[in-house]
Amino acid sequence: MVWSQGSFRRAGRSLGRGVVVLAVCACSAAVRAAPLALPAQGRFVVFDEAVPDVLSRFCQAVQIRCVVDPTISDTVRGHFTAADPRAFLGKLAGEYHLDWYFDGTALYVSPAVATVSRQFSLDDVSFDRLRQQLVSGGIWDDRFPVRADQDGRVVSAFGPPRFLDLVGQTIAALKPSDSSTVTIYRGSNVQKMAHP
Repeated sequence: MVWSQGSFRRAGRSLGRGVVVLAVCACSAAVRAAPLALPAQGRFVVFDEAVPDVLSRFCQAVQIRCVVDPTISDTVRGHFTAADPRAFLGKLAGEYHLDWYFDGTALYVSPAVATVSRQFSLDDVSFDRLRQQLVSGGIWDDRFPVRADQDGRVVSAFGPPRFLDLVGQTIAALKPSDSSTVTIYRGSNVQKMAHP
């Protein structure tokens, strides 16, 4: 599918002040990094448009859902282009200080200042098991490090908010549940007992 300014008009879309001209070759092989598959070829050009609108149009063109942090309010000024979809996303993120993360369902875009380090207690979860689950679940992203301390009890993860949320959820899901204990309430007394 090739899109040009003319085909946008024929489709009845109002281009207004912000114009996105896309040429996407959907039949080309996909490129994968994180688990985000984008067309290998296609030219993206933007003229004077708000960054959230550019991201929405980009995601619509490559048929993925987009969640843009509401604090992103920059505007692309003048002419902005890149040779292919991955280069476009990378250049946009670099120039406007953004980080993106694809969780398999949606592309999450946040300001780079929201990318932080967070520590999680592993308790009875081994780091190897956590890493295996993050990789098999499509959560692992080489751009955002996840490391265990020397004792293997605490993991430090660095990344954007959605990535950190998924690391925390994965650790919580891997922790053993208290299903082998029974809690007995007698008035104000609470007692936990092992259940055979």
